[in-house]
Amino acid sequence: MASPSTFRFAALVAVLSILSLLAVPASCYENLEEPAAMDDSRHNYTTRRQMWAAARGGSGWSYGGATWYGSPYGAGSDGGACGYQGAVSQRPFSSMIAAGGNSLFKNGRGCGACYQIKCTGNRACSGRPVTVTITDSCPDGTCQVEAAHFDMSGTAFGAMANRGMADRLRSAGILKIQYKRVPCKYNGARIAFKVDPGSNPYYLAVLIAYQEGDGDLSAVHIMESGFHASCYEEREEPTVMDESRQNYTTRRQAWAAARGYGDWSYGGATWYGSPYGAGSDGGACGYQGAVSQRPFSSMIAAGGNSLFKNGRGCGACYQIKCTGNRACSGRPVTITITDSCPGGTCQVEAAHFDMSGTAFGAMANRGMADRLRSAGILKIQYKRVPCKYNGARIAFKVDPGSNPYYLAVLIAYQEGDGDLSSVHIMESGCKSWTPMQQSWGAVWRLNSNTGKPLRAPFSVRLTSGSGKVLVVKNAIPAGWNAGKTYQSATNY
Repeated sequence: MASPSTFRFAALVAVLSILSLLAVPASCYENLEEPAAMDDSRHNYTTRRQMWAAARGGSGWSYGGATWYGSPYGAGSDGGACGYQGAVSQRPFSSMIAAGGNSLFKNGRGCGACYQIKCTGNRACSGRPVTVTITDSCPDGTCQVEAAHFDMSGTAFGAMANRGMADRLRSAGILKIQYKRVPCKYNGARIAFKVDPGSNPYYLAVLIAYQEGDGDLSAVHIMESGFHASCYEEREEPTVMDESRQNYTTRRQAWAAARGYGDWSYGGATWYGSPYGAGSDGGACGYQGAVSQRPFSSMIAAGGNSLFKNGRGCGACYQIKCTGNRACSGRPVTITITDSCPGGTCQVEAAHFDMSGTAFGAMANRGMADRLRSAGILKIQYKRVPCKYNGARIAFKVDPGSNPYYLAVLIAYQEGDGDLSSVHIMESGCKSWTPMQQSWGAVWRLNSNTGKPLRAPFSVRLTSGSGKVLVVKNAIPAGWNAGKTYQSATNY
């Protein structure tokens, strides 16, 4: 039983909470993305085991939560972490999509999976199920309140409502829903293979979409034309590596190095893309073509899971050097994490860097870059270092899918830590900070859940991975435009 002092403390917190809300205009605190109070009874929430069973398949309904983002009548972010881009608003997706929490998105392996969702606990709910496809990630905030959470497009969320009550349902906040995994049906649409713009004769990246049935993919294999010895010798099988302690870091050491600056740790490195390029010329952090331009200048890497951290590692800087190959110079090079390498060779070591061809070659002795690039998986040493961009300003690129009710921003070029642990925003006329949600990679977003437009100019408060805070006043001006980049006057 709680002591009287416990109840007095709880009462004091409640009073302080009410007073703080009274000091803020209603239009401001209505947009705070705090989890709504929810019934924790067993009939309202699935256990984690039940949730995973539902995610794998089966006919039974499970319980979870749902919110919506983007335009009330749009397709969420008009893109998303699965890479479908503008296709989410077109047939066969037709804006009936959702960003999945971690248990549904599965580091991208949940992309393309289909679910039926229905709500019954609100008067505006029709009780009729709607079918959505996972096209985006919702890794933070309210999306982690329940074991399974769908951040649905405004179109899909409103489709659960009774006729004429879609706007009322969209104002309900976090909604209790039932969901189940279902086969994807696209009315005979053909599977699409979209070749990534960064592909070249040495590197092929392909977006795969519209698979009926399961919808998601666990593995993809490719066969080149004229299969013979020279083909299978190029398979990306892990090479035999010395597992002695001096050559490989423990997972604890890897995480320690990823959290802060310090001594050299051991890991592995490969390269991807063009031999003289910037990897994929884009990547899972969302920096797009900027990776090949200053200040990144193609000196980038895709990080394994312990470095990418579901996008929270985007922007972090590391020095990397190699000494175990005759082509290695032993001189460290500095790279920035701009992409994710979630499987295969990138999980062989506790810390793995899949570097651009430019960055990988920069570790070589003069004239030996091509020889080093032919070495396969390379043993390297690495350490976290402060990012230095020679006075570059922090960039706030407004996502093309943003609108008066939804703001998504790519944030880049933070000096110092480079990464971000949280982002808050303050609307014009407000006196309090509202937390933004990490959408994917280095993209952060804010919804207006009140049905009223967000009010610019917006000030932004950045918190780095180590807790350093920087406030950028009026970072995004009144009259902002979707797709445009705005620069700060300050940096860390």
